[in-house]
Amino acid sequence: MRILGGQVDNLKTVSELDATFELNEKALFFVAGPEPESIWGDSYYVAGLEHGKYKLENGKAKKSHSNGELDELDLKDHIKEKHNKD
Repeated sequence: MRILGGQVDNLKTVSELDATFELNEKALFFVAGPEPESIWGDSYYVAGLEHGKYKLENGKAKKSHSNGELDELDLKDHIKEKHNKD
């Protein structure tokens, strides 16, 4: 799994477009497969960049750049329902 940015020693690069992750964070995110002709190459990545990740805390699912939140179980049920229709 690959994201834009990273850190080597004291040099850190951050992409405001991509999803970010914290140590021990619980998250639900959508994964896109390898695209050899793109910047992702043969790596998997978060589909939709920052929009493809929900931080899960206390039964709630929240996008990083949004004030709104969803019930975690409702979100998971919606995903399962949508997946079964397709």
